[in-house]
Amino acid sequence: MQYRLGISSDYFSNVATNGLMDGLFITKIKIIKNVYLSHRAIIKGDFASKPFKPYYTQTILLSYAKSF
Repeated sequence: MQYRLGISSDYFSNVATNGLMDGLFITKIKIIKNVYLSHRAIIKGDFASKPFKPYYTQTILLSYAKSF
């Protein structure tokens, strides 16, 4: 599991007025031997936009990994 949420702004302004939000959430689950289910969600937003509408996207991946 990996979760990250960041909010950035310059030091001379109010965060809620001119900041940026960036988040990445990754979850990987082993179903059976060598088969994994992954979920990745990304959220981004600009607090300067009125009304505040964050951009959200997600991906679900079923994968098979075998090492030789």
